[in-house]
Amino acid sequence: MTRLLARRSRSEVSALFAALAVLCLLCGCGGGGDGGGGTPEPVVDTATVRGTVVEADNVAMGLGGATVQALQPVVAAGVSPAASTVVAQTTTDSGGNFVLRNIPVGTVSILVETPEEASYGSQSITGLQLNKGDDVRLTITVLPGTSATPTGLSITPAEAETDLHGELTFTSSVTGSTGALDVSPSYYVTGGIGVVNRSGVFTATQAGAGTLVAACGTARASSNITVTAPRAPVITFFSLTPEELEATGGKVNITVAARDGDGIAQVVARVYKPDSTIETVIMELDTRTAGTYWLPEVQDSEGETGHWLILPGNTNAYDADGVQEAQRYSIQVIVTDGSGATTATDFYTVTVAGLDKPPGPFD
Repeated sequence: MTRLLARRSRSEVSALFAALAVLCLLCGCGGGGDGGGGTPEPVVDTATVRGTVVEADNVAMGLGGATVQALQPVVAAGVSPAASTVVAQTTTDSGGNFVLRNIPVGTVSILVETPEEASYGSQSITGLQLNKGDDVRLTITVLPGTSATPTGLSITPAEAETDLHGELTFTSSVTGSTGALDVSPSYYVTGGIGVVNRSGVFTATQAGAGTLVAACGTARASSNITVTAPRAPVITFFSLTPEELEATGGKVNITVAARDGDGIAQVVARVYKPDSTIETVIMELDTRTAGTYWLPEVQDSEGETGHWLILPGNTNAYDADGVQEAQRYSIQVIVTDGSGATTATDFYTVTVAGLDKPPGPFD
């Protein structure tokens, strides 16, 4: 065969190999004689779980070298219902981070076991439902070996609702036989509606219903969460004081709190004045609180500064009886979110009093 090929030109050799390749395809060459390469492996739908393993008494510290396993129950005749098999396994890096890939979909448990020298124990996350293509993120807190065994766990709020991209903050309390324990639980979300960080802050990523679960040792607590489609901002608090001023005018305080999944783009106060003009005041975020806005800082005539709306004294003329009619300001606050949707408060009236009878010819 080699001598035969040697006598032929390069083009003839190429043509010969091409013909042989076609012949192999037609005859089923390379398939082990079964006409097509054997039975293909079944396609298994999979998901991914990633996250961080941290110290329960200091969630800022990751636990490196921990073994993380994904386990699924074994369903077979004669097998104990408690039996399970490891379907994925990895080890955390120095920062406590891990990724478990290609986990078959279904109900899984995530088991963490820390190195013996780490002086921390183990923690399991049970009943985690995985669907095809899921990429679930977990922060798993592990109790120190010296910690009392958790016997109770509560989470607040017990029910919550937000719109898409919105945030909710949850707090928890862990108790043991000795009372309150200074540790943080593991948080995770079921239902594919969002993610939660190690501090208990939930961020909605998909509309629907789900559950936020807190776990510490064998203690569990949960909160039902509903995520709605994007909607207009929600004003959760409003205050305007005072609504009555003396004839010399004065200072008005306005505070508003709002939340929205698309983020708050702007909060403005519109002041409709007695002379029919409108003043628009852009309110500022009060950094001392979450999602609360107040008026920009201004200075009064005496040099004092504060977050006020300063209204002037009454400028109405006196009538024939020497009475000065009160002046009224109508104020409304409008909140705009990142999508341009708005929510407004009712109109509130601030009255600048008039003087009944000034001294002079009217006495």
